[in-house]
Amino acid sequence: MSKVIREDEWLAELERLSKKNDQGQSRAEIAKATGKGERQVLVLLQRAKELGWLVLGWRTAIKINGYPNTIPVYRIVRPATIAHRSVKAGGKRKESR
Repeated sequence: MSKVIREDEWLAELERLSKKNDQGQSRAEIAKATGKGERQVLVLLQRAKELGWLVLGWRTAIKINGYPNTIPVYRIVRPATIAHRSVKAGGKRKESR
């Protein structure tokens, strides 16, 4: 029986893979590295996008016929928590959560 992978586990795995290549990896490259099918990787990438973890980029690759082809590449990055600040009258800043 196959083990169910928790969301935090696969996000961590995709984040680890993203650190190998600053420019990102294609869906096919992620599928090969994780041993999953490209369709399954697409589902995981869509979920990562919903959670705010997905960073999309583009890379030019040479097709088999020798012509350049622009392909999407993806990085999974843990979202940073940002403290929002507002300025009150009198120039004093107040942290908001």
